[in-house]
Amino acid sequence: MGLNEAMKYAYSTGRIKAMEAKLVSKQAMESIINAKDGSTMLSLLFETGYREEITEYGGVAITAEHIDFALSKNLAKDVSKLYAISPNEDKDLIRAIMGKWDLYNIKLALEAKDRQLGYDAIAMYLIDYGRYDAAAVKDVMREPTAEGMLNRFMINSPYRTILSLAYEIYLRGKNMNETIAAIDKGYYDSLNKTIMKLDYVHKPTARVMRTEIEMVNALTLIRAKKLGLKFQEIQNDLVWSPGADGRGLQQMYDSAPNVEAIVAQIKAFDLRNALEVYRRNGQLLSFEIGMRNGIFDASMRLLRHAMLSFGTIVAYMYMKEIEVYTLRISINSAYYGLSKEDLSRLMIWKA
Repeated sequence: MGLNEAMKYAYSTGRIKAMEAKLVSKQAMESIINAKDGSTMLSLLFETGYREEITEYGGVAITAEHIDFALSKNLAKDVSKLYAISPNEDKDLIRAIMGKWDLYNIKLALEAKDRQLGYDAIAMYLIDYGRYDAAAVKDVMREPTAEGMLNRFMINSPYRTILSLAYEIYLRGKNMNETIAAIDKGYYDSLNKTIMKLDYVHKPTARVMRTEIEMVNALTLIRAKKLGLKFQEIQNDLVWSPGADGRGLQQMYDSAPNVEAIVAQIKAFDLRNALEVYRRNGQLLSFEIGMRNGIFDASMRLLRHAMLSFGTIVAYMYMKEIEVYTLRISINSAYYGLSKEDLSRLMIWKA
C-alpha cells in the first residue's frame, strides 16, 4: 500500500471504525434472537445503536410496525454516511454498488401498486435516502398505474437502462414478478461490470462482491428446483460473469433430483445448518440466511484486513445490511415460519 492510498482512505477508515463500534455485538444479537417475547427483544434492541430511531418512533412503547421503520431509518442513515465519507474519486463506484437500495425502493413501490396497495403499506420498509427516498416514492405512487410509475422513475435516472428493460417486460405481459426479476437481473449485470473495475482498485473487495452474485444465482437455482422448473426456464435469470461455465451449471442443475441435491453441490457457502432447518420446516429462507452469514463472514475478514483501503467502505456496507436483515428476521420470526431453535441454529453473528 502506498502512502497516497493510505492518506486517501484515512478519513473514511476512521469514520467507519467509529460506525463499526455501534454494530450490534455478538452477545446482544444472541440475546435478541433468543428473547422470550417481543417486549424483551425491544428492551434489548433499545440498548444498541438503534436507540435513537426507536425513541423517535415511540421509545419502549413502539409498535411492531414501527420497529421496521426504525430499522430502515437507521440503515438509511448509515448508507448516506458511507457515500458522504467516500473519497470523491470513488463516489461513482460507491453509487453503483449502493444502487441496490435505490432499486429496492422502486421495487417495493411497484409491487405495492400491482397489489393495489397504497404508500402507507410499504413506508416502514423503505430505505429513506438518496434519489428515490421516501418522499420521492410517495410522490411517484400517486400515478394511477405501474406503467406510469415506471415512466416517472425513469426520468433523468442513472438506472434508465435497467428500468427501460423492465418497462418493456411489463408492457409485454403486465406481469409484475417478471418486471421485478428484470430489475434485479439488470442490477446484478451492472454489478458484474463494477466488480471488473474493482479488480484494479481492490481485489479482495471484488471477491466479496462476487460472493453476493454467487448467492443470487444459488437462490435462483434452489427456488427453481423447488418449483420443478427446467434449466432453460431460468437460465436468463442467472447472472453470468465473464468466463462462467454455463454448461457445467446446467449439468449440475439437471443432475439434481431435488432441492437437497442442489444445495449439496453449492460449495461457495456452508449450508449444513440451513439444510437441517430446511428438512424440518421446508422454508427456503434458511438457505438465504445461511448464504448471508457467509457474506457477513467474508465482509468481517475484509474489514479486519483491508485497513486504509476501498475495502473498508464496502465491507461495512455489507455488515450493516446483514445486521438489519438479521434483526428483521429475528423480530418477525413467526411471520417467516421460523422457531427460536431454527433462528439460533441459523443466525451466526460475530460482530
